[in-house]
This record gives sequence, C-alpha cells and structure tokens, in this order.
Amino acid sequence: MANTTNKQHESFSASRGHIGALKWIWLTCFFISSAALAQNQEADQSSSDESGFTSSCEGFSYYRFVQDWIPTLCLKADSTACDTYDASFGWVVHGLWPEDEGTEKYLGQCKGEAFDASQLYSIEGELNRTWPNPILKKIDLEEKYEFWTWKHEWEKHGTCAVKCDSNVTSMEQYFSIGASLHGQFDIASALEDADINPSASGSGTVVETSKVEAAIRNAFGVTPELQCINNSDGASDLFSISVCIDAQGLNAIECPVALDSTYEVCPAQVSYPQPS
Repeated sequence: MANTTNKQHESFSASRGHIGALKWIWLTCFFISSAALAQNQEADQSSSDESGFTSSCEGFSYYRFVQDWIPTLCLKADSTACDTYDASFGWVVHGLWPEDEGTEKYLGQCKGEAFDASQLYSIEGELNRTWPNPILKKIDLEEKYEFWTWKHEWEKHGTCAVKCDSNVTSMEQYFSIGASLHGQFDIASALEDADINPSASGSGTVVETSKVEAAIRNAFGVTPELQCINNSDGASDLFSISVCIDAQGLNAIECPVALDSTYEVCPAQVSYPQPS
C-alpha cells in the first residue's frame, strides 16, 4: 500500500511538474507574443496614426515656413497674447514644418530627442526676437511655460526635421534655421514695398487679398498661403502667411500640397490691423 501511495505521489508530482513546465512555456510564448504585438503596434503608430500624422520620412521633400501677424492674435476678444508679446512684435515665426509630399497625412510627431531648453540658450535672444513664446506663459504662474511654443514646435515638427533631413542634426540648428528664414522671408518689408501697411483705425487697413498675394509673390517668387481670423466686427483679419521651401537649398518653391489649417481661408478682402 505504501508503494502504491508513493507511486501515486511520484506520478502526481511528475504530472504537476509537466503541467508547470507547459504553463511556463505558455506564459513565455504569451509574453513574447504580447511584446512583439506591442512593438508592431508601436511601429505602426510611429509611422502613421489616427491623428492624421505620419513619422515616415519616405515622402519628405520640403518645408512649410509659417509666420503670424501678432496684432491679429492680440485683438481677438478671448486672447491673452498681448499679455505675453511685446507691443513691438509684428510678423513672427510660427513654425518650420517638414512636409510629406506623397501622403494625405502630415509629417509630424516623430519620436526623438526630448525638448531641452538649455540647448537654445545660445540663440535665445534671436529666438525671442523672431520666434517668441506666447500665450500659455501666464496660464499658471506656478508653472514654467516660457518655452512652451518652442517645446510644442520641437516635439511636433523639429523631431521630424532631425529625423528626415540629413542637413539638420540638432535642436539648436533646427531653431537657428527658422530664425534665419525670418530675415530671408521678410513679410513686413514685402508688404511695405507694395504700400500695404497696418492701421489702428477701424478694423485696420482693408486690402484685396490678391494684392497681398501679389506682394509676397513679387518679393519671394512664389505664391503664398494666407490664413485669416474672423474678428468681432465680422471682418477677416490677416493672420498667417506661409511659403514652401525646398529642403535641399532652403529656397522658396510653389507648395506641392495646399495648407489645411484650423484658421479660415481669407476672403477677397482682408483687414490688416494694428493695436492702437
């Protein structure tokens, strides 16, 4: 009887050991499969996600260089921009966006180096003049939002510039290029040369949109893209002007793909305001 009991115990132990081994093998396979699935999902999301962005460099060939007219932003009823912008600000850099010519998705949100403000200290003065940080700076005085715009533009666009453009190798270089383009594409001077100047009277200088486009075309040799913001009077204030730039030589080119923005397409006439 004792022998039988021992044999049954040995058989049970062997069986339990066998089941344990199978369980270990199953768990190992499960975790390996799960890890592989997660990695594949992450790879899929990194190249193309539901947010409308792609981080694939396959179609990268040009940049969209966007500048904003700050008085339009300041004059919005719900805006706090004038609290954080100096009154002397006019046309400033909004962003330098790598663009994908071969897909309907935007090239953006590439995973890369985390934003590090210390890398911009050497060019901070130039950035404050050409590519300043507005709006969110005063939302919470307990938080440090001084670098919010630069952080946003870096994470959304700059990481893709470094990833896709072999000529751009660092955060500092990316922002330096944007700052230098502000001088190369001097919108204020281009409009002044066409006798288009802002006004603080009424809703501002009212001008034909085609005249604004012609002024930029005469200055830079390409057709610009204009965006407007509707003001409280129902008029459309000129807000954004962008041109497309060849990634190789940083020369202006005709935009291969039209800009899709949350702002309004400008109507036949726009106002060019200036705070009084």
